[in-house]
Amino acid sequence: MHVRISEPELLPDLIEVLLQNGCVAQPLGHASCRVIHVHAHDPDEAWHELAFFIRAWRTDHPGVDAVVTP
Repeated sequence: MHVRISEPELLPDLIEVLLQNGCVAQPLGHASCRVIHVHAHDPDEAWHELAFFIRAWRTDHPGVDAVVTP
């Protein structure tokens, strides 16, 4: 999956949070990263858990938009 955020300077912080939550995350550009949730049992679980992680991260970063795509 890919995550793109509206504030590129926060990408390292997002990647760190994803790594702490059992994901493999690699930057793809200045505002996006590729994410693999290695502990998810299937793609649907990975999608829902990543969406949860992103929502939780955004509570600490109000006003930052994030888009998750397969």
